[in-house]
Amino acid sequence: MVILSKNLESPPKATKVFERSSIDPIPHSTIQPNYQAMLHVGSVRQTVSQDLSIEKSKVLRTGDRAKIKFEFMKQPEFVKLGQKLLFREGKTKGLGVITKLL
Repeated sequence: MVILSKNLESPPKATKVFERSSIDPIPHSTIQPNYQAMLHVGSVRQTVSQDLSIEKSKVLRTGDRAKIKFEFMKQPEFVKLGQKLLFREGKTKGLGVITKLL
């Protein structure tokens, strides 16, 4: 549930797909295309599917950077540009900031 003001010039819109331009996996982690993980953004906790755009290899390891598109698996959520995010699955974790809403 979200509480919104009636006086907003451009009301926020729930989104199901958003982008993070680079990724910083925690050490000893490997991420592959179509990887699914639990995403934490503010009070939102939901499973996401990750679509990687990796130029050099087909996996993403510690220290690598790539463009990542996250897609919520269940329902759209209210997220904002610049919000910090954490994703995790088992021992694999990553941190980031939302750079684009799609």
